[in-house]
Amino acid sequence: MVGMLPGWWLGEQDGRVDSPTVPPAVWDERLKQAGFEGLHAVGLDCEPPFYYNANMLARPAAKTP
Repeated sequence: MVGMLPGWWLGEQDGRVDSPTVPPAVWDERLKQAGFEGLHAVGLDCEPPFYYNANMLARPAAKTP
């Protein structure tokens, strides 16, 4: 149902032209830009590029005084 509504895929302008999702490597970079340490672990439900789900673990970067 979501795919039929206008605006469901608003990611073309930020580089998501083939899919409304981004791979874990892109998440890693964006998390670092947002103040996280990046990805510590990634669990895929299948071998790349055939995975459907990616479980990712990240934590905030330590604050330096």
